[in-house]
Amino acid sequence: MTIPLHQYLDILHRISHSLVQQENIEALSQTITDEIDKLQLYSTIRLYLLEGNQLILKSIAGELQVSPPHRKILVGSGVIGKSVKENNPIIINNIYASDSKEEFDFSLQAVYCIPLKINHHTIGALVLGSKNVEAFTINDKKYLNMLASGISIAIHNAFNYQMLKAHNKISKMTTSNLEF
Repeated sequence: MTIPLHQYLDILHRISHSLVQQENIEALSQTITDEIDKLQLYSTIRLYLLEGNQLILKSIAGELQVSPPHRKILVGSGVIGKSVKENNPIIINNIYASDSKEEFDFSLQAVYCIPLKINHHTIGALVLGSKNVEAFTINDKKYLNMLASGISIAIHNAFNYQMLKAHNKISKMTTSNLEF
């Protein structure tokens, strides 16, 4: 089911605006999945962030909020890990006709895994699942890839904000210690 571009842009705007209100990656991650869930197009929305050679599930939304069997996924393992390793989106529009049915909830029919990238470096993955076969159209892929780019920027900015905040805290502690 294709939705107008302005709805995707509206989500991206709300995610970007939430950076002002969110001070940590976990809260931002949940905001991202919750905002996408407002489209009511996907049965599950998952956000994984890369830590070392593993993708760690940071947030989940949608009607199928059952915790996936794999909260940590090795890069290169399964569809999600392969998408990140190859740095390319992977779409499966019929899970039961693929080799990936064990990797996802039994009620999902289609899955779209999109690596989250910033400056040619992968930082995570956005995974969308649907109960409908052939759920992802060409327009959906185009809009979702654009949305993933915006999400990557928002996450990168949040990381930078946290690092700057930590640096400022250390600087203040160092400065106050020098005054004694």
